Amino acid sequence: MKRVSRAKGVVSVDTAAIEALAERFYAQPLVARPDGEKMFPEMCCTKFNAEAVLRLLLDPAPSFYGHKEAAFAALLSWTIAPEDDGIRLEFIALAVKRLLAKAEDQAFALDLSSPLHADLAARYLIAGPQFIEQIYAAISGMALLAEHGSPAITEIVFEVDRVPIGTLNKMMTYSHYLADDQARGQPSVNRAIEMVGRIGEHGISSRSAIYGQWAKSKDNIALLYSAASIKIGGNTLLDSLISGQINLSKYQRYLQTWIARARYVCEHILRRMPDEQLYLNNVKPLMLVDPHAFPHRDFSTKELQALAS
Repeated sequence: MKRVSRAKGVVSVDTAAIEALAERFYAQPLVARPDGEKMFPEMCCTKFNAEAVLRLLLDPAPSFYGHKEAAFAALLSWTIAPEDDGIRLEFIALAVKRLLAKAEDQAFALDLSSPLHADLAARYLIAGPQFIEQIYAAISGMALLAEHGSPAITEIVFEVDRVPIGTLNKMMTYSHYLADDQARGQPSVNRAIEMVGRIGEHGISSRSAIYGQWAKSKDNIALLYSAASIKIGGNTLLDSLISGQINLSKYQRYLQTWIARARYVCEHILRRMPDEQLYLNNVKPLMLVDPHAFPHRDFSTKELQALAS
C-alpha cells in the first residue's frame, strides 16, 4: 500500500490494485496501426504533419476511438490557419471534449450499477487505452481541456478570414480560367490580383489585405480553392471549415474529392505559375491521391466582360 499526498490531505492508494486494473484494461484487443505511423502528438500537436494526417484520414480502415476525429479537427484548423498552433490545440481540445462526452453518453446508456462504473467504462472501455494515451494524455488531459476547446471560439475564430479567403478564391478562379487555355497567357498572383481589381466587385479585400492573406494562406491555397468548389446544400465545404464545423462523420464523404481536387489545382493551375515553390509546398502532402479535374465556377456577366477585355 503506497501513500500519495494530495492538496487536501493524504490518502491511501493500493498501487497493486491499480496496476491489476490497468492490466485488465490493456488486455482488451487494441486497434492495429500501420508500421511507421506517427503517434498523434507527432502528427498533430508538436508540429502538424499534413501528409501523415491525410494518410490516416484517407485510409478506409478504421482506427482507434477518436483518432480520425481529432486528426480531422487539426486538419481543419491547419487548412485555415497553418501557422497558429494555439488555434489548432483549441480545435483538438474541442474534439476531445466531444469524444469524451459521446463515450460517457454510451456508458450511461448501459445502466451500470454506479457512476464510477460508467466513468470507467466510458474512458477505458469505450474510448479505450489508445485514445487515453495517444490523444487525451498527449494534450495534458483536463489541464488543457479546462481552459480550451470552447465552441464559442472555434465557431467564430475564422470569421475574420472569410472575406480575405473569398478574395483569394476569386483570384484562383481567374487563374483557373487562364490555365484552361494557354492562349490566355500564364496565370500568376499579380495577374490574378489585377483581374480582381479590374472586375471591382463588392465584398473583396483591399490590395494590401490580399497580399497579407496570400502570405498566410498560399501554402494551402490548393486545399482552400478545392474546398470552395464542393457544394454542400446551399454552401460549400470551405464555408463549413471557416465556421469551425469539425464533424468528421458529416464531411467524411467529401474528403477524397476535396484532396483529389486540391491535387488537380496543383497540377493544372499552380504548376503553370512562375513560383515553383508555391506548387511544391502545396502538392507535398497531396501526393497520396491522383488529381481529379473540375471546372471553375460560372462567371457573372460583369466578369465575362472584364475577362474578354
